[in-house]
Amino acid sequence: GEVVDVKGEALPGVAVGFTGEAKHVTTDGRGRYSIAFEPGRLQLEFIKTGYTPARLDIAVEQARRVNARRVVLWHLPLSKGVYLLQDYRYHQLPAVEPVAYRASGQTLVYGAKRNTIEAEAQSAEPLILCYKMPRYDIELCRMQQQEVGLVEAKDDSYTLGVWTRESDVHIELDSIDAPHDTLLALRLAGPLEPGVYGVHWGALDNYKDTDPRVFLFRVPGPPEEQPEEAGETEPEAQSEGEPEGDGSEGSD
Repeated sequence: GEVVDVKGEALPGVAVGFTGEAKHVTTDGRGRYSIAFEPGRLQLEFIKTGYTPARLDIAVEQARRVNARRVVLWHLPLSKGVYLLQDYRYHQLPAVEPVAYRASGQTLVYGAKRNTIEAEAQSAEPLILCYKMPRYDIELCRMQQQEVGLVEAKDDSYTLGVWTRESDVHIELDSIDAPHDTLLALRLAGPLEPGVYGVHWGALDNYKDTDPRVFLFRVPGPPEEQPEEAGETEPEAQSEGEPEGDGSEGSD
């Protein structure tokens, strides 16, 4: 068989062995491996430091040479958190702990101060990955800018801008390294509209037992079209007759 990384490049030095057995081989410089087996239902395990582990189930009824399907291992981030994977690089999302604010009508909302969003997606369908984060209670929501007041403030005229939840976005979870579930991918139902989004585990509902933070990123809008610049003309040349030249300088 063959082991590669997410780029499709050969991955040498991967330990390959059968589940429950100490014997193993390692992939060579081309990411290839060969291991002897007894016929039956087999499960191969693939392990390399800094990468997701993987398993491969094979059923072989008689002794013969088997070409196993290619196995892909994902490299891992350095620390737990939520990431955008762009150009095969992890970009960690900034995490903010929401607090309570007073919105209009004296209702409480939970939001994050409106600081600059440092993480920006390169497309409307970003690959969002959670590393060593809980699998349950995860939510993705679209954020909005809202003017709110401090809960303890006596002056209602003082407000500040914060990010609060506008609407929820439907997601499904894919485990990259099942059954370990240390690296999870958020599968989107479709492209995201331009705006700011947050990944959280109930923090925007004041539920902080799982994780008290919201992880923010921005989906940019389409580039603005630049207005055409008119070419320079000389009023004297246009005052009578046709202007000189071939007429190609009207606009860029």
